[in-house]
Amino acid sequence: MKVTIKMKVMYFIHTLDIGGAETICAQYLMELKKRNIDVVLVVIAHRNNFLEDRLKRNGIRIISIYPLKYQSYPCAVLNGIYRRIVSFESWWNKMLDKEQPDVIHINTLLDCFSATNFSYNKLIYTFHGCVDRYMNMMSDNGRRKLKYYSKCGMKFFSLSSEMSEDIRMKLSSDNIVYMPNGLDIAGIRRRRYKRNDFLSGLGIDADSLVIG
Repeated sequence: MKVTIKMKVMYFIHTLDIGGAETICAQYLMELKKRNIDVVLVVIAHRNNFLEDRLKRNGIRIISIYPLKYQSYPCAVLNGIYRRIVSFESWWNKMLDKEQPDVIHINTLLDCFSATNFSYNKLIYTFHGCVDRYMNMMSDNGRRKLKYYSKCGMKFFSLSSEMSEDIRMKLSSDNIVYMPNGLDIAGIRRRRYKRNDFLSGLGIDADSLVIG
């Protein structure tokens, strides 16, 4: 008898405020769901937006660290009080004990993350830009976590060969999966283009809406 083992992926992102990266992340989760992978999303705080609604309609659970939606100043204040009472470490440990994911994919800063009861070699981190820029955005504690997790076996998704080298140098890791961006942004910036010729070369219709 054939036994099917279902993987559970936990995905962590700041929020699903509308933007390019958030939309791609939401699409990624729905693609995983189509492949019969159990998916759960963790956000720092819920937002009122169409991306959360879309994921819920597709059967993807969303767990929020903060109890209230960021929709007003009083809610932000109460969430701040909650943050002082409940530590991220205790919150994550209780949630991970309950959910038991196989893999955690992190797509945000590590200031709000703690995984003391989880195998570090099952953590995946994606930089969406320059490694230095991301590390400068983190607190000292977040940078310490990133370096420690890297030392303990965290894996990295890299979007360019330059990023791969940056990760090797800055975080002393070879646990890197190279997934190149579709476009060479640096090369594009060095040249001048006629819009229609450029779009045609990418297989995009001239009258398409293009968001950059």
